[in-house]
Amino acid sequence: MEKLLEDFISFVQNENFNLYLKITVIIFLALHFSIVIWIARDASNRSRNLLFQIFFVFLGMLIPLFGLIFYLLLRPGKLIFEKVLDGFENFAQRNCCFFCGEVIREDFKFCPHCSEELYQKCEKCNKNFSKSFPLCPYCGEKINLEKLKKQVSEQKKETKKKKIAEKTIEKTSKK
Repeated sequence: MEKLLEDFISFVQNENFNLYLKITVIIFLALHFSIVIWIARDASNRSRNLLFQIFFVFLGMLIPLFGLIFYLLLRPGKLIFEKVLDGFENFAQRNCCFFCGEVIREDFKFCPHCSEELYQKCEKCNKNFSKSFPLCPYCGEKINLEKLKKQVSEQKKETKKKKIAEKTIEKTSKK
């Protein structure tokens, strides 16, 4: 036992041991600061709350390994970018009018904002589908775009005429 203790003491007093110890300390410090930098960057990507970011950076500095573990347990699940992207996906899943772009319910046949008809009937299978589709989703029949453009322009003219008529009726009824 004494031999083992003497060997250990002589190894510690060796010049190489001091070098190994310094290198090990430098590696651990570099690892520690890289973890703190990672926490700071990840916290800023996951939360806009500055207090949250500062708290976990200091926690990571003061309590090296446990600060990282606490941060990993308590950090928000999604990046800010992912949250925004989810919002866009949710918006894209909504039904929008093909003509004016306003959000509408799926069961509407006419847009309540621009009064346009939202669906057309396929000439081949006689099923209704959105005017925004270039072909019938049920049978694959391609839509005559020229005919559709004429229908759309006629509907827009009729809508404008209706709006003008409604405005004149309102003006005359007020007088």
